[in-house]
Amino acid sequence: MSTTILPKRKMLIPVSILAASGLVLAACGGGDGGNSSGSGEVVVAGFGGAYGDAQVEAYYDVYNEGEGNLSVLNTEASLGAVSVQVENDNVQWDIVELNGADMVAGCLAGVLEPIDYDVVDKGVLEENAGEECGVAASFYTVGIGYNNEDWPDEPPTWEDFYDPSAFAGKRAIESYIQDGTLEYALMGDGVDKNDLYPLDLDRAVDTLNAVADDLIVVDSLDQASQLLTSGDATLIQSASARMLALQEEGLDVGYTPVGQTGGSYWVVPKNAPNKEGAMEFLAWASECVDCSTLLGELTAYSGPNAEGNTKVEGDVAEMLPSDPEVAEISFPVDLDWWGENTEEAQDAFNRFMTSQ
Repeated sequence: MSTTILPKRKMLIPVSILAASGLVLAACGGGDGGNSSGSGEVVVAGFGGAYGDAQVEAYYDVYNEGEGNLSVLNTEASLGAVSVQVENDNVQWDIVELNGADMVAGCLAGVLEPIDYDVVDKGVLEENAGEECGVAASFYTVGIGYNNEDWPDEPPTWEDFYDPSAFAGKRAIESYIQDGTLEYALMGDGVDKNDLYPLDLDRAVDTLNAVADDLIVVDSLDQASQLLTSGDATLIQSASARMLALQEEGLDVGYTPVGQTGGSYWVVPKNAPNKEGAMEFLAWASECVDCSTLLGELTAYSGPNAEGNTKVEGDVAEMLPSDPEVAEISFPVDLDWWGENTEEAQDAFNRFMTSQ
């Protein structure tokens, strides 16, 4: 087997130990409900890149234009870093954005504060946006990206993706398995999306091995997009925001959201120096209708506020995870399973990687 593996910018480390994603602190803001206690600045560690820029525009700048006092640090953040800070009684961050699996794992490990739902109004949130130790910052779908000329009638399925004999060409899959890489291998082998969990890890690895010669393992969905546009891959694992960006560039590409609906969550580390201010921001962000609307228009990601997501207009609205037709063909990630089994799942994928 000769799976193509593009150079990595991050190590394959179990997320339960250390979240494998580059993070920066976003300069953030307080709205009319922000930091009214006068208890000092709130330090937020979140994702960078285009998504981080969108959060600054949709949330953080708006919050700071009111009475908020969020600050920005250019640093890395992860569940592993949060755990070290908590264990050493040296917590530096008040809010950290983590993927859903890490949020659950951190909650189980006792390194995150429970969300104070006497402060945060759970009633305004999207379904699954209010968890015990996290409030969703965004929801996104992962699915299949393709060239429209290759699929003029019906979009591809995961069974098509994992059947190179039926449709030739390289397939790009992501090494960051929390985006659903193992789930899609199982669906490619005929498992129904409603019967995925608990994941049959051995079966997923067998499916990957069976088509290894036709796979390109990428370190990011941006790399997958580049492979599609260059013609080096005919089908890619992708996300709504990436494909929206390619379409806005005028490329004749399609996207079908037949993968997981995942989320990233704002969490508060245990003994955060400004826990009160953190909860106030989470309450404000949850209630900000326009913020979720703008985030959706900028990224094709749903925000935490349910009403705000319904106000997104144009073609991008049909790509949101909250769109009923998207919800019909996608599936929600099982955060509880991932929170308890991330290391085992990563070990299984690493076995596939080291066999190439």
